[in-house]
Amino acid sequence: PKAGEISLAHNGVLFLDEVTEFPRSVLETLRQPLEDKKISITRADYRVEMPANMILIIASNPCPCGNLFENRCSCSMTQIQRYQHKVSGPLLDRIDLYLEIKKLKKEELSSFEGGESSKSIRERVKLARERQFKRFGSYKVNGNMTPKDIKNYCELDDKSRKILIDSIDLFGLSGRS
Repeated sequence: PKAGEISLAHNGVLFLDEVTEFPRSVLETLRQPLEDKKISITRADYRVEMPANMILIIASNPCPCGNLFENRCSCSMTQIQRYQHKVSGPLLDRIDLYLEIKKLKKEELSSFEGGESSKSIRERVKLARERQFKRFGSYKVNGNMTPKDIKNYCELDDKSRKILIDSIDLFGLSGRS
């Protein structure tokens, strides 16, 4: 069999734009590769495993019309909820970071305020990768830490442990998140 998008994204990024437009059955096939870092393809006469260690980035509008935060949304609450629930909870549990990006105003688009340069960001990422290499002794990233690694490298003091436990209750976090 030929490698699909998930295997082609191995050691890279898989970006799915307008993720709520994908059939739910397709999205659900991402769960196991995200968990196992590999994809298994089984047919009647063979079974193949391919690597699938990737960063998954998904994007979608907040509602069907895309204007939920612009005070001109034409969607009902039922439509918004149905739209936002197209991606299952178990798949969302496997996503590490959520960002809400609002549309920029015309003035914000046309103004340029100097930010950090790509070169500077690249240097910070390089230094972080070097620290991780020294820490783990292999080219492993934090997202691939095992429970044993977390216990060894992420010791929490009492105050931090309380914040974590309170956050689990407050935000309804699962063990996976």
